[in-house]
Amino acid sequence: MAPSKEQDLSEREFSDSEMSSDAESSSSAAEHGKEKSVSALYEKDSDEEELERLVLGNAAGFRTNLFKNDGKDSFGGLGDDMDMDADTGDFEEVDDHDLFMLDTATSGAKGPVTSAPKLANDPNAPVWVDSDDERLAISLAGTTRLRKLRLTEAEDLVSGTEYSRRLRQQYLRLNPAP
Repeated sequence: MAPSKEQDLSEREFSDSEMSSDAESSSSAAEHGKEKSVSALYEKDSDEEELERLVLGNAAGFRTNLFKNDGKDSFGGLGDDMDMDADTGDFEEVDDHDLFMLDTATSGAKGPVTSAPKLANDPNAPVWVDSDDERLAISLAGTTRLRKLRLTEAEDLVSGTEYSRRLRQQYLRLNPAP
């Protein structure tokens, strides 16, 4: 005999509930597996616990080690043999020539010694002279900003040296020395 529609529907619901419970059990098993793997990540082995205790200390030993050195910095014995007078400011009594030393040793390489060129006695003499200034020709009539550097309206071309001299004069007119 053929199954009725009601039996067929009830069997589908039953099989659906079985499938959902199977899925739930597999997902809960997966979550349980994840929890185990996550908890395994956070579990500390003996080496890690010992390292943590050495670096961070423990609650019982923290307070005892906090004031162990009576406020003095301890660097594991480094500098214990140093004279502590340096911290008290006893350098005030020492002469300056005893504190500093000038290195007068000559270098291994010996080369020709050249002296710097002597400057002229004129304090306003230029320190640097450009050889290209003589070859330049600047048009003062071409640009409106340069027209104020002309002495006459007919003047057009000047050399680079004369141009530099006129620029300095204009600068001194606008910014006089105090």
